[in-house]
Amino acid sequence: MVVFFLMTRAPPRSTLDRSSAASAVYKSQAMSYVIDIALLIGGILAAQAIMPTTGLFIIVAFWCINKCSKKPLVSMAVGPLGAILVGLIANVLFLLSLYTPAA
Repeated sequence: MVVFFLMTRAPPRSTLDRSSAASAVYKSQAMSYVIDIALLIGGILAAQAIMPTTGLFIIVAFWCINKCSKKPLVSMAVGPLGAILVGLIANVLFLLSLYTPAA
């Protein structure tokens, strides 16, 4: 009778079931991935506003270099830092009279 009672008793609420813990990890990873993509797209759109077409290629190149490097940046930082990089490049080229922004 004691064995039957132990078998039918529900686990304590403080311990998570393995499947629910794994589900929480997957949800966290999915949310992190969505934020990464959103920041990358935001960086691409900002770079496109600064330097049409060229900004996109600079962000994609920056992303590829980051993926291939031995010590990559945090993936969330690539889009915003790429947009800042495009802004700096555009300003330097403008000062050297090599780039004129579209009106």
